[in-house]
Formats: sequence, structure tokens, C-alpha cells
Amino acid sequence: MKSTLAALALFIAGHALGQTPPITEPAPPPAISDEDTARILAEITKVQKEFAQTKKDLLASALTRYKAAAASDAEAQSFYLACYKVVNLDRKPATTKEEAEERTNGDWQKRAVASLGEGGSATLFRLQLQLLAMLLEPRTEGDEAARVTTLRIDVQNVASLLPKLNGAAEDEKPERKPGATVGKKSKREDDDVEERRKGPRKNGAWAALQRGVMGTLFTQAYHLETYFDAPPDSLKSPADFRTAYASVILPWYRTHEKAKLPEVWDEYLRALTTVAQMNSQPAELAAWGANEYKALLWDKSLDLLNQGVDATQSAANLIKLVRENPQHPQHPQLKKWIADLAQAAEAMGGLKFGDPKE
Repeated sequence: MKSTLAALALFIAGHALGQTPPITEPAPPPAISDEDTARILAEITKVQKEFAQTKKDLLASALTRYKAAAASDAEAQSFYLACYKVVNLDRKPATTKEEAEERTNGDWQKRAVASLGEGGSATLFRLQLQLLAMLLEPRTEGDEAARVTTLRIDVQNVASLLPKLNGAAEDEKPERKPGATVGKKSKREDDDVEERRKGPRKNGAWAALQRGVMGTLFTQAYHLETYFDAPPDSLKSPADFRTAYASVILPWYRTHEKAKLPEVWDEYLRALTTVAQMNSQPAELAAWGANEYKALLWDKSLDLLNQGVDATQSAANLIKLVRENPQHPQHPQLKKWIADLAQAAEAMGGLKFGDPKE
């Protein structure tokens, strides 16, 4: 015991004097021979080549299948069920006897259809597959014009189908029947009033069309999350109008076909207006028209002026927006608009303008 106490006292005293026990350096890792290094590098190279070949074959197969399934609503619906089976049945063993029987007698298809929920439709599947096929299509030199044309047609198609898809989603909702109470509102009527007070709900069709295609059963069936990286300017969903026009379509027309910019801008504005009309109550739609829509009109006229497309009329439209805006001078974009006008004037005639507040 005395020896133990003495050792402990010496240890404490050593630390008190700032002394620390020596640190033992770890042993160096064993050296890899040149032969082992060459073998490891060869194996890594082999794995990389195998992955590249698997990726090439898988993406080619997926592209072919996506194109075929996007040919019609019926093909798209059938392909959805096939992908559901691959992801949820083939890759996941049945955990109960009832589940095994369901798979055997085909009842899983009812579950697959029921899992779609509001907004799920064969048309939606077809639009998702069209976008996936376009994303997977290899890009080659000189094909940009064709790709932009195809994208322009596809997004116009989506915009034209939105009211129809929205109507289908509304029709699928259960009918709201009046309550049997007299002299006061039923609970269901109270719920309706509360829903209206909260504002519009995102309808199923619109929510589904905004959902990223890279998270669908179509991509999960082919493991695209592992084998495919979408280009940075790619659309995320069939209704990604802003990316389609602002990042792809309008930039291409500015460079190659400026004369068509007015009609392309009009398509863009119609698509966004359709979305606003579909998802807004009257008061919200009016606010959108007075603010965001006016800002979009400004962007259109400023773009046309900067590109020299009908410059006289474009400048007149810009001045009109500033002077005749119903909310002038409180409009949140007014300061930006004045600055844009000054910059445009300087570019056109070399004129210099001071701060609008001066």
C-alpha cells in the first residue's frame, strides 16, 4: 500500500511541476511494395471501367423504356405499375402471410393505384416520363436547337394540360354534403370556412407536377440516383416553367432568334398566369397581377429593349408601367424600374443619370 501511495504522490508531483510522461510515437504503416501498388491500381481501374459500362448500358435501357412508356397515357400507367412492382415487391420480400397472398393474387395493383393519392394520373406519369427521356437523351454538338424546340413544345403542353389535370383532381375529392343541423353551421361547413380563411390548398395535380422527377418510382427502378447526374440547367419537374424559360429557352432565343423573343415571353407569362389562376383565391390573384405579373411584364419589355427587338414600343411599355401603375409610387419594384430605365438610357445614348431621389 505504501509503495502505491508513493508512486501516486510522485505522479501528482511530476504533473504539478509541469512534467508530462513521454509520448510514444505510433509505428509507421508497413510499406506497400511496387507489385502490390500496381495490383491495387489495376483493380481500381477495372472497377471504374465496369461501373462506366454498367452506367452506359443502364442509361441506354432506361432511355429506351422511358420513350416507349411516354408514348401514351396507357403505356405510362402500365410502366408505373411495373416500376412499383420492381421497387416495392421484387426488392422487398413479403414479411407476412397476408402480404405474400396479396402479391400472389395480384391485389398489390390495387394498393399501387390507391397509393397515388390526389393528383396521380396516367397523364402525369406520361409528362414525367417525357422529361426523364429528355434529360437522359445524350447531348451532341449541334443538337441544341432541336432540344430547345422540344422543350418549348413540352412545357407548352404541360401548361395547357394544367386546368384539365386540376379539374380531374377536384372531381376526385369527395362531395361535400350540407349538414343536418338547423340554425347553426355544421362542423363540415365550419371546416370549409376555415379552409377558405387559410387560403388555397395546393391541389394534387399541381403538387405532383412540381415534384422532382428524380425521386419518382421511374428513377428508383433504374437506380438513377447512382448512375445519372442531371446537367445544372435541367428542369426538376414537368412544371418547372421558370427554369425552362429563364435558364434555357429565352437565353437560346436571345442568341439565335431574337425576333421570336416576344412570342416566347408571351408563352412564359401565360404559363405562370395559368399557375396563379389555378392556385389562388381572387384576392391573392389580384395581388399577384398587381405585383409579380407587372414585374414579369417589366422584365419582358426590358429584355426586348436590351436586345433591340421592337425597341421603341418596348421603351414605351416600360415608361407606361412606371407612370400608370395603380400603386405608383408605392410599388415595391419602382426603385428598381427607375434604375433599369436609367441604365437602358445610358446604354442607348450615353446619357448619365443621377440617383432618382435627387
